[in-house]
Amino acid sequence: MSLIFKIGIICRKTVTIVSNTSLISNLAQVGHLDLLRQLYGTILILEAVCEELLDDRAGKR
Repeated sequence: MSLIFKIGIICRKTVTIVSNTSLISNLAQVGHLDLLRQLYGTILILEAVCEELLDDRAGKR
């Protein structure tokens, strides 16, 4: 991610990423879900991904 430095303030370019459930689930399992917010700021999760993350059966294959 490129950073723009202006008058001592770090400005981040807006970046949009799309992720499936695996990335979010794996980061949560190892206790590093906060990395997404650190890297991208605001996180929007698709409803289908959210439902899968909250499903008790997820990851039990």
